Amino acid sequence: MLAPTFPSQSLSSSPPSHTATTEQIKKDRHLSRSKLYTANRKSAATFESVHEIRRQRFIRENAGKGQSDTDRRNKEARTRKLRHKIYHQKLSSSWRRPGGKSNIQFFGTFKSFNSRIKKHRRGANSRLACELNAPENDKVIPTNEFRSSKTCPTCHSPAKQQKYRRGNNLVSANGSLRSTNKSCPDFHRNTYNRDDVGAFNISVIGFSKALSSNNQPIPPFCRSMMQTYSVSPSLEKYMT
Repeated sequence: MLAPTFPSQSLSSSPPSHTATTEQIKKDRHLSRSKLYTANRKSAATFESVHEIRRQRFIRENAGKGQSDTDRRNKEARTRKLRHKIYHQKLSSSWRRPGGKSNIQFFGTFKSFNSRIKKHRRGANSRLACELNAPENDKVIPTNEFRSSKTCPTCHSPAKQQKYRRGNNLVSANGSLRSTNKSCPDFHRNTYNRDDVGAFNISVIGFSKALSSNNQPIPPFCRSMMQTYSVSPSLEKYMT
């Protein structure tokens, strides 16, 4: 999962020039939409599904006839390889901020072992990370996704899946989250999109690690319960 790219902001100790209204505060808390990168979209762009259907049809129609389609399959393989590269180049280019400015991408490094998300296809992300890191001034930073999809982005309290009624049962909605902290400003709002929460929290994890003195994220995303967070002494002057 990729974190959203935010415009750069300067840190200043001067007070704001105006008082924000409630509507403005709610607008500022709105999460950026996460970037979509799915196996189905990649398959459609590279003609992988089309070529697979064509191969299966040839096998059914020519079973036992001794015919071969090796030349056509080799040509299709070269086509998929070329379109795979072009697709990732255009996708990574569309995610960069315009104006020639440098971009920092916090790239989620989740790895599953003997597990698979239901109804989701597996796919490698190495090509996308390579293309995002291709420009000279851009940087891709691998980021641990620990608790990024289980933590409220507003108050950093544990979040839970929203439930809805199906007949006489309450069923969890896998794609939505809500905060468990009743003091959270967004406790009574509509649910969060789980992908948006994960992408936003990945950026928080990466940014907090970059500012820390021991390369650890803030406590809600740290694996050690006894870990304390401290800003690097060389960066403290920018935080006041």
